[in-house]
Amino acid sequence: MVTQSQWNSLPDVEEQTQLDEPIKVRWSSQNRSRMRRRFRAALADGYMEEAIGLPVVTRQSTNIVIKTEEELEVLRKCSSMVKWRVWDRIEAEIKDQLPDELKAQPIPTKYEPPLKDHPCYKSVSLDLKVGDRIETLKYNGHGTVYDDDNNNIGDKKCNANGTITYYTVRRVEDDRVLAQWCNRDTLNWLPREQIVGISVYEKAKAEYKEYKRQRAAAKKEAKVSKRKETDMDTLMEEVVIPHARKWANEVWPGGTVDVDEICWFWNPYLSNAAGYAYWGGAVPKTMASGRLAIGLAPGYYYQHGIDKLLEIVRHELIHIWQYEHPEGDGGHGPTFHQWTDDMDTHRHCKHWSK
Repeated sequence: MVTQSQWNSLPDVEEQTQLDEPIKVRWSSQNRSRMRRRFRAALADGYMEEAIGLPVVTRQSTNIVIKTEEELEVLRKCSSMVKWRVWDRIEAEIKDQLPDELKAQPIPTKYEPPLKDHPCYKSVSLDLKVGDRIETLKYNGHGTVYDDDNNNIGDKKCNANGTITYYTVRRVEDDRVLAQWCNRDTLNWLPREQIVGISVYEKAKAEYKEYKRQRAAAKKEAKVSKRKETDMDTLMEEVVIPHARKWANEVWPGGTVDVDEICWFWNPYLSNAAGYAYWGGAVPKTMASGRLAIGLAPGYYYQHGIDKLLEIVRHELIHIWQYEHPEGDGGHGPTFHQWTDDMDTHRHCKHWSK
């Protein structure tokens, strides 16, 4: 992930060799997204010679915009990431817009591996551990593929474009590393000389993904634990109803809203609204009785806690006041809005998802 300070560290366009007119080429495919991710990784790792190409693919959503000769050179060097038919079309449109003196220059068609110029390169003494996201150089020819038990399971063709690819370390030995590519089942033994460095960008992505997974698991565990430990009937009788009675007596001291006349119940079928106020024939007879009723979603309490639930309670009390005063408008109009500050609640319903 690229920070604002890293983005600001990009060389300014004014410091580069500017073209007479910016070159614009329509391009909005998956290959462009891959190239954008590659440039972001280069910027996150501090490899500015390649990161110069990032503005080219971010200036516009459907076009690439080339403003300098340096940007054009980097884009051409990384063309191996693009399907050849797509790149032929892009290169042809670029040539049509180039000035004559640049058309005569040779086109760099192959990306040169950064090797020791790469800021993350630490030679064969690179301190690796299981789980690291590493940058490696793709190489020519065939590579032997092994499974996790070190059994030879065949050969694999390797791309001959010298570009950077990413692996996850699964085992570390003195002269080689067992690594996994793109979460596939097969593992590759990589010589240490092929490893350029540890990718800050890719490692940060993996760590953030793991953090989100752990956070979601923790929320789910807390929700399940709260469901098991909470007596919902006691919560309703000892917390929710006394809270509603207190606020109704303070805001409407004349007894306009009689909380004891309201039937309070938990409604597990509320999947979008956190609470709902019923009156007259709308009261669900299978779960409540009487002329007025308020149903609350237990899942909303499990997910957001008691304070958010009590805010819903105060919100629904205003609806009850509206039902007792039918001369005004319903819903969340002016007659509802006039009480939101006094009841310390929100004007619109809180929508949520199970």
